[in-house]
Amino acid sequence: NTQWQRGVAICQIRIGLIGQADGNYDSAKNEFNKGLNIAERLVKLDPTNANWRNDLQWLKERLKELD
Repeated sequence: NTQWQRGVAICQIRIGLIGQADGNYDSAKNEFNKGLNIAERLVKLDPTNANWRNDLQWLKERLKELD
């Protein structure tokens, strides 16, 4: 279900943030990309969901910072 999927995406974000804080940027990028894939799928299911769009935008910005 979509709530479960968003929960998984949030977990990926948290793991990515830990990696980023530890200076492990490759790991952080990997986790953020996993979350991004989920967020993209969710937004395709319901483009009007503001939470999902915010998650997607946040992940895109974070990944841009890591490039």
